[in-house]
Parts: sequence; C-alpha cells; structure tokens
Amino acid sequence: METGDQSVGEVESIDRMLGFLGGEDEEEEQVEAPEDEEVAEEGDEETEAEEVEPDAEPEAEYLELVVNGEQVKKSKAETVELAQKGLDYTQKTQQLAEERRNAQAELNAKAQVLQLREQVFDKAAEAKSLEAQLSQYQSVDWNALVDSDPVQAMKLDRQYRDLQTKYQQTVNEINHTQQQVQANQQRLNGEFLEREKQSLIKSIPEWSDRAKATAERDEIKDALRKAGYSEQDIDSLTDHRHVVIARKAMLYDKLLSKKPEVQKRVADAPKPVKPGSAQKRNPNADSYAKSRESLKKTGRQDYAISAIEKLL
Repeated sequence: METGDQSVGEVESIDRMLGFLGGEDEEEEQVEAPEDEEVAEEGDEETEAEEVEPDAEPEAEYLELVVNGEQVKKSKAETVELAQKGLDYTQKTQQLAEERRNAQAELNAKAQVLQLREQVFDKAAEAKSLEAQLSQYQSVDWNALVDSDPVQAMKLDRQYRDLQTKYQQTVNEINHTQQQVQANQQRLNGEFLEREKQSLIKSIPEWSDRAKATAERDEIKDALRKAGYSEQDIDSLTDHRHVVIARKAMLYDKLLSKKPEVQKRVADAPKPVKPGSAQKRNPNADSYAKSRESLKKTGRQDYAISAIEKLL
C-alpha cells in the first residue's frame, strides 16, 4: 500500500509540476493557436485580395494602315514586324535592281563592242576593194597618156585621186573604230576586274589589308610557278574563284612544310585494318593462355616461368 500510495503521489506531483510549467494545457493551446492564426491570415489575405485588385492588362495599341488601297488595323508589334520585313525586302530589291542594272549595262557595252567590230570588218572589206581599184592605176603610163590623150589623162588622174582620198578616209575610220573597240573593251575589263576585286575581298576578308594581300599574292604566284604555270597563265587569272582555290592550296602546302614531323608520323603510322579482314595472330598467345591457366590451378613455378617465356 505504501508503494502504491507513493507511486500515485509521484504521479500527482509530476502532474502538478507539468500544470505549473504549462505542460499539457499550453501544448493544447499551442496546437490550437496556429489554427486560429491560419484562419486569421486567410481572412487577412482574402481582405487584401478584395481590397487590392490586380492591374488590368493594358489594351493593345492599334494603328490604321492602308494596304493595297484598303484600310486595316494592325497592332504596334505587327506594325513593327511589317516595317522590318518591308525594310529587308526593300534592301534586297534594291540590291537585285542594282545587279540587274549592272548586268544590263554590261550587255549593252558588249553589244556596242560587237557592233563596232562589225563596222571594222565592213570598213576593212571596203578598204580591200579600194586597194584593188587603186592597183589598176599602177600600170598606167601617165606621161604617154598625157601626150596622146590629155583629157583622158586628166579624167583618170581625178578618178585615181578620188579613190586615194576615199581609201584614206576608210582607213582613218577603221583606225578610229578600232580605238573605240579597244576603249570599250578596256572599260569592260576594268569594270569586270573591279567586281572580281570586291568579290575577292568578300571571299578573303584578310585581304582588306593591302600589305597582307600583296604578300600572299606573291606567295600564290611562287606556288603556281612551282606547279608549272607560266607568267602569262598567272597574269590571266581574273576569276576570283580561281584565286581563292590557289590560295587554299598555297596555305595547305605552307602548313605541311612547317610540320615535317607530322608528315613523318602520318607516313609511319600503321595502316588501318579494313573491317572484316583477318589479323595476324600471335602464335604464342594460345600457349601463354594455357600456361597462365595451369598456373592458376596448380601454383607451380614452372608454369609461371613458361608463361613469362611466352611473353618474351
């Protein structure tokens, strides 16, 4: 009984201490308090949500445009996009128009050169005919003709002089036309070379530096000479694409010449084995495998020595 009373007393003492320290009651209050706070917070959030309304989305700004004679509405973003596309289209159209004008001008110039050359051919044929007529007067004995028939001599002399004048005029026209052909051809060649120059700089931007361009051109010429090109062949290179290819070949050769050890490694490297081809098998491989397997099973020293010999 005393033990039971003592146990009950201890329990009551502990309960009183817990009650004094706020044990069970405060735990219950602490558990319930957060629920009240959560409810309160939820209420506050609802109040704030009711009081603070989100800003309304701004209305899209529209612009009125006239497209193909019709008035349409487009947003600001759509208008900017259309303007960018229009600018890009305009630039490409202008570039294409410029290329077409250049091509048409070149065609017109070439047609003019061809026409002038035809004129030269016609004038040359006329000059040949006049030469044939003038040659007939070479056999005339002018002194005898004057003594025998002065009137006929004067008549033939006038015809001869007229033919000489006409022949000289024809020759002068031929020379003048040939000068025009040469001038137009030089202008065409100059325009062609200028276009190729611009294309070359676009293909090789490094050549915008004149010093570097000159140095590499000299290296390209040396490489072409070594490849068997004559000076005339080198000077006739006008297409920028040919120059680009020649430069790549020159740079490749230059790179290889600076790395002989790389060439040696490549030359000495073992040839790759084709898929499916049989490789040469080491004849000692099977014996080594057998000796090693016997060594594992028996641990005998002679098998170890045999395996080492197969590796040597």
